[in-house]
Amino acid sequence: MLIDKKLIIEAKEKLGLTAAIRIYDYFSLQNWDGKNLKGSCPFGHEDNTPSFIFNEKDNCFHCFSCGRNFGIIDLYMKQGLTYLESVEKLFDEVGINYKFGERGVKTKRDYKYPVIECSEDRTKVEEYFATRKISKETLDYCNIGQDKNGNIVWKFYDENDTLLTVKLRPSRKIEKGEEKKEWYLPNYDFSNILFNMNRADPSNGPLIITEGQSDTLSIIEAGYFNSVSVPGGSSNNKWIETCFDWLEQFNQIIIFSDSDEAGIKMRKEVVSRLGQWRCKYVEIPEEYITSDQIKDANAILYKYGKQVLLDLISNAQEMPIYGVSNLASIEDFDIEKASGIYSGIQSLDDIIYKFIFGNVLVVTGKRGEGKSSFVNQVLIGEGLNQGYDSFIFSGELSAPVLKSWLNVTIAGAEFVAMKNKFVHVINSDAKKKIESWYDNRIWIYDDKKSNSSEDILDKAIAVTRKYGVKIWILDNLLVMDIGAKDSDIYEKQKDFMTKLIGLADLYNVLIALIIHPRKGQNGIEVAADDVGGSGALTNLPQYVVSAKKFSEKEKEGIKDGKGGYKKNCEPIKEDVAINMLKNRYVGKTGEIRLYFDYRSRRFYTDAINLNKRYKWNDNKLPPFVYDPLADRLPDMMKD
Repeated sequence: MLIDKKLIIEAKEKLGLTAAIRIYDYFSLQNWDGKNLKGSCPFGHEDNTPSFIFNEKDNCFHCFSCGRNFGIIDLYMKQGLTYLESVEKLFDEVGINYKFGERGVKTKRDYKYPVIECSEDRTKVEEYFATRKISKETLDYCNIGQDKNGNIVWKFYDENDTLLTVKLRPSRKIEKGEEKKEWYLPNYDFSNILFNMNRADPSNGPLIITEGQSDTLSIIEAGYFNSVSVPGGSSNNKWIETCFDWLEQFNQIIIFSDSDEAGIKMRKEVVSRLGQWRCKYVEIPEEYITSDQIKDANAILYKYGKQVLLDLISNAQEMPIYGVSNLASIEDFDIEKASGIYSGIQSLDDIIYKFIFGNVLVVTGKRGEGKSSFVNQVLIGEGLNQGYDSFIFSGELSAPVLKSWLNVTIAGAEFVAMKNKFVHVINSDAKKKIESWYDNRIWIYDDKKSNSSEDILDKAIAVTRKYGVKIWILDNLLVMDIGAKDSDIYEKQKDFMTKLIGLADLYNVLIALIIHPRKGQNGIEVAADDVGGSGALTNLPQYVVSAKKFSEKEKEGIKDGKGGYKKNCEPIKEDVAINMLKNRYVGKTGEIRLYFDYRSRRFYTDAINLNKRYKWNDNKLPPFVYDPLADRLPDMMKD
């Protein structure tokens, strides 16, 4: 249930100065000046010259000393209500008619909603958090419980006040090397939603997103209430997809992740998806990190206190201007740590190492030479297997055909039978597992009314921001409308490639653009300069690769009449040449030769490579034995 902020602002205006009097009464504000509606800040810092002043424009108090905002909805939540309950109370008071029927409603069919009975005795939890300088009042505010075993109970409610997730944690210090730090409540389902989101107010300042629940408690303890935490640590960003519409309500978001490598990576990913224009981030001072090993909000609260924590939030940094960087402050590039996708074919990885995110890959080759099969296996299939999801524009293949080809590749020969020479039949149970594995992980452009590159890229951006897609497949340039005329085609192609490079960098994705070679290339191996269109199409991207299918004549070789073969015309046993024409990061180029198995639609170098099991397949039995190469050997060499 997302309530229009304009309606909430209207309700606050109707309540008017009554909010100031109620907040004054609740805190018994010291040094109160009723005429100017100001008093000393109630949030624990020295304020002899009253700095807590009611702003009649925003209808809330603002402390000009510590930076806190506090309005009528904050008051109601501090008194124990959730955000929705607080808004409902405010609307009732000022006579705004609004239905809150969705609050607390369980709408998910077959979802095992968590049920937990918390102990009336919360002593162990309170004692533990006291050692972390978090008060009983903050625990009450965030509805923190204790189970019968003395564990901390974290309750995750969605924006409708429905309990969707419960996590547990020991109420003690977690020792190094201890495996079970936190766990979901057994026997119940859980969702990727933000902790404390049902107490965040989109109409009252920035939302702070932290990496852990204790960090959110620490920020609330310091007096800043609009704070939530991610559900599964820095590596799980599925919450963006789940909470995307709710997050869109906030005009400003502050990322307060940990200062370690994983936290910085999370910050970059979250900012790119939630919008650089509205995101800031908290930078923990280097001296805190080096001298005191401080890496998160709770450690700052413990070591330095509330005001230092609030000062860091007040001084949250804007993201750097896109396209301009201070070279001295740029992180060293480490290709080993750079995120990217391995091809799954060792001989190709020996050339590229990996395709690094934030870049554009051009794939070229004549029709029927294996471009689509290469993309399906090396980018989409291997991407899924390595945890990366895809967006696909397929201008020539229909969605059902693309899906059937991709399913065959992902299944592998172990689960594919051939009906006559052309029909692939996938084991029905395997097919169900495969499609469940990539459910909500592959998104295909299906707007039949538009092949406009602007529309296609808008959809790619949308699924990247909402679902965390990391690989874009644009197949192919010829059928995309880039707004070009015959007179300006090369200029438009250059502009389009420049835009792709910018988007790849901005969203840290790998964009694969399929381009046909120039006409008249039959029988000639495609080089970078043979790609159809502007030279910018291969000069600007970071990677260029071509696929070439060997003809029957090439596979047979050309005899020299002396019992041998002509030089460079020896028989070729493989089916396809993959030529790395451009490789900006490593600099290595070169050709690899691969076999192609039609049954599984896979490229391979040997039977082990061919029969690789993707992660949907949890079969623990010995590897499947299927070796089509054996049928190509002379009889004397066969087992």
